[in-house]
Amino acid sequence: MAWLTPGDVEAVYPAADLTQPQLDHIQGLAEGCIGPQEEPIAARLKAVMVDIAFRFWRGLQAASTNVEGYQAERTPEYGYEYPVGGPILSGFGLTDRECEALRKAVGVSGLWVQPVSRGVVETPSAPDWDPEFDVV
Repeated sequence: MAWLTPGDVEAVYPAADLTQPQLDHIQGLAEGCIGPQEEPIAARLKAVMVDIAFRFWRGLQAASTNVEGYQAERTPEYGYEYPVGGPILSGFGLTDRECEALRKAVGVSGLWVQPVSRGVVETPSAPDWDPEFDVV
């Protein structure tokens, strides 16, 4: 099942016109970080997914307007840096920060509790002590 529809993204970012296959691709990347989720997804997870989808859309826009992949333009009177580090979308992946935001949205923490007891300690039984063989 799809977590997002194009309408979900357009409700927050009206200019972002993504297709369902593109959103399915983004969902597949997200499942790599947090695994499959039950439908309907929580609002906090949907919010993170919408922002990731918008970044994907911005990358598509930058790639279509800057096909050469320039990162900056400079003349003596003018300078401009493209807002997306490398505008050509040669492959989309999630950043570490996005994976962390997804994990936080579904309640998966990087912390755990280290157990301090091991329960029954299994050690071999010691043979009976014989004072005759005791060496001092």
